[in-house]
Amino acid sequence: EYLGLSTLLLIIASNRPDYLQRSLKYVVDYHPRTAVPILISQDGDHPRVNTVVSETKSRFASASQLPFNHIHFEGHGGYENGYFRLADHFKFALNAAFSGSYGNIERVIILEEDLQIAPDFYEFFAATAPLLDREKSLLTVSAWNDNGFKSQVKDEKVLYRSDFFPGLGWMMTKSLWQELQGKWPRAYWDDWLREPKQRQGRQILRPEVCRTLHFGAKGVSNAQYSDYLTQIRLNDQFVPFSAMDLTYLQEDKWDRYYLESVRKAPLLSLREATAKVENPSSLTDNEKENGIRVRYNSLDEMSHQPDSFSALARWSGAMNNVKAMVPRTAYKGVVSLYKNGVKVHLIPSDF
Repeated sequence: EYLGLSTLLLIIASNRPDYLQRSLKYVVDYHPRTAVPILISQDGDHPRVNTVVSETKSRFASASQLPFNHIHFEGHGGYENGYFRLADHFKFALNAAFSGSYGNIERVIILEEDLQIAPDFYEFFAATAPLLDREKSLLTVSAWNDNGFKSQVKDEKVLYRSDFFPGLGWMMTKSLWQELQGKWPRAYWDDWLREPKQRQGRQILRPEVCRTLHFGAKGVSNAQYSDYLTQIRLNDQFVPFSAMDLTYLQEDKWDRYYLESVRKAPLLSLREATAKVENPSSLTDNEKENGIRVRYNSLDEMSHQPDSFSALARWSGAMNNVKAMVPRTAYKGVVSLYKNGVKVHLIPSDF
């Protein structure tokens, strides 16, 4: 109900009709019917994509009276590569979404054609939208956990604050677009948004268990990170977030809720941590509740030093990738995930 008609689902599409058909199936199947109008922005005029959109629009109309619109991005030609064209398409689509042509839109949920949504995708955004609207310390809400691998997540009800913008199914406010619109980059918009000048210390809300699944093997990125993406767990059950107490995510409560729990976890050497992970029955009650900590001293992705983030990421299974000095999923440098059922916190040297 909170999303109402003021939240628009914007789907970025190009020339992959099979992907779009799969994505739209779940968009319609799980749609709340009385809230969240849909806008598809298509790069070009691929006939099979047009057919998929037209057929989906008819199916949607049989279940909902909400607007379902379809626009086309033509571009100007002469792009250096696909990333430049994609950034231009995003700008075109977001300008359209917030233009007023599709109602008084205050929030946009951005989805790409190679993403499949979870049953509670809309519920997740409905429950977190009030926080995003209210808290100036938040940049966006994302449905994605970069470390959301099947073996490294447990609780589909848990949400986090993070300093890393993951994208891949995310919600932004009109005020954020007004801030970014005039300086939108020519390419690599997601890395640009992660830079300090844009993020400005703001955080992102994200789930422990992903609410989107990236199934695309072909596209602009040439399947970069595809080995990781195929191991992601997509939530398969409905979690009633709107009925849950999410106040722990507030800026004034999160550090106490999350960081205090991390600090209660014992600090172990890598050797000690490995022994715990290999023999979970040896965990103390404190370790079962709060996990274990292992410290890293360098963010150099190429480092092979045993105390580098790179080495600990390889050991734990975390994604070994750092952007703008922030490891993926990190909050104040802390990366939390499960290894063999044991909660592990990778912590920076100054924590």
